[in-house]
Parts: sequence; structure tokens; C-alpha cells
Amino acid sequence: MTNASTQIEPAGPGAIESPVSQRTLVARRRRIFMLAVLLVVTAVAIAANYGPIESYVDARARLDRAAAKVAALEEQKAELQSRLGKLTEAEYLETLAREELTYARAGEDVYIVTAAPEDPGATEPGMDGEPASGSVADEPGPLERWLSAFLDLF
Repeated sequence: MTNASTQIEPAGPGAIESPVSQRTLVARRRRIFMLAVLLVVTAVAIAANYGPIESYVDARARLDRAAAKVAALEEQKAELQSRLGKLTEAEYLETLAREELTYARAGEDVYIVTAAPEDPGATEPGMDGEPASGSVADEPGPLERWLSAFLDLF
């Protein structure tokens, strides 16, 4: 039996530690070493898989772009097929010819209406190959005036 008043003093320098404390110290070092090895293995695994992951992401982006392009082309194909179906109808062909090609039926007159010029005294541009007199295109802009004044100095 031990006396309750007896105190255990810590071992001084150079004293041998108890086997229990040595085992906990060894176990702690082993855990730290295993953690360090685990971190190194994880870092190597990430570094080794960086290239393949990057190429996977790039390939996935290209696949998504190609899928979007295919969807747009399929939509365009459906639209063109519907227009092709309409081209077999006589009424649609007649309407198309009258609107886009300005065709008329026999006995009908076709009138082409253009916008009236803003200045009643000005001639319509394109009639004689020259722009209308007094048009905005004849007047130089501020940069052109400044440049011509600068060049007049020399």
C-alpha cells in the first residue's frame, strides 16, 4: 500500500521514462508521420490528375458547344423543311412572287412608291447619279474643317 501523503516526483534529466509514456510518444510520432505521408500522397495524386481533369473539362466544354450547334442546326432544318412544304402550295408561291419579285397578274398594274424628298426643291438622289444639292453629305464635319484649316497653314 502506498501512503497518500507520499508525492511522486517527476524524473529529472537523464532519467528513464516509464514504458507507458514512451509508447504514447511513439504512437504520437507515428500518427504525425502517417498524416504527413497521407498529405504527400494526396498532393501527388492531385498533381498527377491535374492534366487529365483539365482535358476532361475542355472536352466537356467542346461537347456542350457542339451539342448547342447541333440543336441550332436541327431547328434550322425543321424551319427549312416547313418552308419546303409551303413551296408546294400554289397560293404561297403566288404570294411570294408578288411580294419579293413584284410580279403581277395579267391586267394588273404595279406601282412602286418611293419616299418624297425632304427638300421640295432638291432633286432625288440617284436620278442623275449625283447626291441632292444642299444635302448633309456636302458639308464637311468639324474634324474635316479643323484638318483643312491645319493643312492650310503649310
